[in-house]
Amino acid sequence: MNQIGEFEAWIKEESERREKLQATLDSDKECIEEAKNYVEKGKTKLHSLAELQEVLSSKVKTMMEAKSQAEVELERVVLQRGEMITEIEKLRSQRDVFNRRIEFCKEREVIGSVSKEEVKCGYREYVAEDIRLATETYSDRLRLKSGGNWTNVYRGRIKHTTVAVKVIGDSLSDEAFGAKVKLLNEIRHPNLVAIAGFCSQRPKCLLFEYMHNGNLRDNLFTSQRKSRRSKILKWHDRIRIAHQVCSGLGFLHSVKPKPIVHGRLTPSKILLDRNLVPKITGFGLIMHSDQSDTKPDVMAFGVLLLHLLTGRNWHGLLKAMSMNQTSILRDLDQTAGKWPLELAKEFGALAVKCSSVNRGGNMDFSTKEIMEELGKIREKADEFKTKGGYEEATNSNMDEGDPNDIPSVFMCPILQVKSNPYHFHSPYSSDSESNSLLFSGSNEESTRSSRWVFV
Repeated sequence: MNQIGEFEAWIKEESERREKLQATLDSDKECIEEAKNYVEKGKTKLHSLAELQEVLSSKVKTMMEAKSQAEVELERVVLQRGEMITEIEKLRSQRDVFNRRIEFCKEREVIGSVSKEEVKCGYREYVAEDIRLATETYSDRLRLKSGGNWTNVYRGRIKHTTVAVKVIGDSLSDEAFGAKVKLLNEIRHPNLVAIAGFCSQRPKCLLFEYMHNGNLRDNLFTSQRKSRRSKILKWHDRIRIAHQVCSGLGFLHSVKPKPIVHGRLTPSKILLDRNLVPKITGFGLIMHSDQSDTKPDVMAFGVLLLHLLTGRNWHGLLKAMSMNQTSILRDLDQTAGKWPLELAKEFGALAVKCSSVNRGGNMDFSTKEIMEELGKIREKADEFKTKGGYEEATNSNMDEGDPNDIPSVFMCPILQVKSNPYHFHSPYSSDSESNSLLFSGSNEESTRSSRWVFV
């Protein structure tokens, strides 16, 4: 009986142990099932992430392709914009040319409508009321500046023509004023500012042709380039300007019986018309003690050449240039473009030669000799430019070709023929041919001036 009891106890104990094992097994099965479910969820998420990565990769590839296309399109648009800007500049230049042609024709029409008496005398007298109306009672709005300073010159509109009104005031007596007016009217040359009229009533005034591009100083020196009308003068323009200024100066020196000496030839006394043709002003207004001595003008012209080369205006320029020839090439004005080296040397040598006319062996160096040397330099410059020369940025008013050129149909069929720049007539010459006041000495560029004066 004891053995049966022990066996039953053992059976009961074994049953309890099996139940515990079964409970543990069931619990482990549940954990395994949960783990399987978690793994399945992880696989699902991983698969979703893989699909998302593929979608994003596709989008990135599409965006990179779109970026490349956008860059190509942007480059094409930039090129188109550059071409459009170039075309706009060309159209503006053409517009400016046509406007100049229209104004040129209007002025020619006005000149043609002037009475024969006015054409014969070359200028006319105005009353004080005419001048007040033309200048809006000497309004500061019409008062001209030079180098930032006010002058006694006003821009006025009279008889449908723009003129420069120079107020003389009482600085000259009536007799001296009349003599100056007569003298200025008798001197006519394409590179001299022409008188258009005068007013003998107070305040005394002289009327001159209006020069639309101001004076050479304001266009040449960087510190003075504040006006909207200031131009960047290229090296070939500077050579041409020097040649034309010398032509006008030579005309003054050729007057008989005594040459007219300017005495104050500076860049501010050189005015530029619409086509950048230079004209000398300020001559004949002050009597000099020795008008037969032209050396001061030759020296001043040499300094002017140095200004054209360097684009600078400072004390000691002449001394620095004459002492060290290499400084001429070192200090060339970069805004003028790339100067041809040989032309710059010749131009600089001529400048120093003129500037030292009172020293050494240059005592008799005349404007005629200067004109001959400048003519050779200009021919080389024209040939250099025609063959291509250096590529350089042009002025805003320049185009392929020169828009400043007035078409031949607008020019006098006689004066558009190039002639000897020293073949002009002086009102003081003793020979019979000199009685003519025609522009017989005009050169090609002179006939392209935007304004014709009464002759």
